[in-house]
Amino acid sequence: MRQRRFAAIAVALAAFLGLATTSPAAVEAGFCIAYDGVTFFTDGNVSCTTSEGGNFALVIGENSSASATNGADNTAIVIGENSLADAGEGTHNTAIAIGDGGSAYAGGGIGNFAFVSDGGTAYAYTGDFNSAIASNGSLAYAYEGNFNSASASNGSAAYANYGNFNSASASNSGYALASVGDFNSASASNGSVAQAHDGNFNSASADNIGYAYAYNGNFNTASADNCSANASGGNNITTICP
Repeated sequence: MRQRRFAAIAVALAAFLGLATTSPAAVEAGFCIAYDGVTFFTDGNVSCTTSEGGNFALVIGENSSASATNGADNTAIVIGENSLADAGEGTHNTAIAIGDGGSAYAGGGIGNFAFVSDGGTAYAYTGDFNSAIASNGSLAYAYEGNFNSASASNGSAAYANYGNFNSASASNSGYALASVGDFNSASASNGSVAQAHDGNFNSASADNIGYAYAYNGNFNTASADNCSANASGGNNITTICP
């Protein structure tokens, strides 16, 4: 867990150094740092809030806030403007927002991780070791279970929830859902939709405005490339198109 915290701080420092190299004004706009219930420094329209228990919060950028409370060894970091990072309601949760207009929340359990860059929302909560990563105005949610992972980029949305070890990945305006069961996986890209849910070990993948659905059963597989594929209502069903 300490390695994750050190990695989070390293990411923050790397981002800070990048800002310092390319845009000194952005670095000077706002800054605060807090640890273990004490705010050590605040400058600008920023907010850093922590509670006792080894919680850490850092903000570099105007109109942003970081909060690490109600737990122990939580980390919240913001590098950018108009962004938010919140980690708490548990232990060893990490929320990082890099860039402007992002929101990251990690909490409600142990070892949850949320990372957002260049706008968007990443939430990892209500469970343990969930991971949500979003970028470029995307949404990534991993919650209500353990070891769920969601990643979204370039205006996409990914949801991994209501189970364990579910995985959803979306890119380029895709929508992916892996839910209600365990070990379900969904991958969607380029305006596609992929859903794997209501069962276990279901898999759906779609590309190029494709639609893939694997649900209501176990070990079902649907794959679509600019077409529609449905694998549902039983077990060990495989549908691939074209």
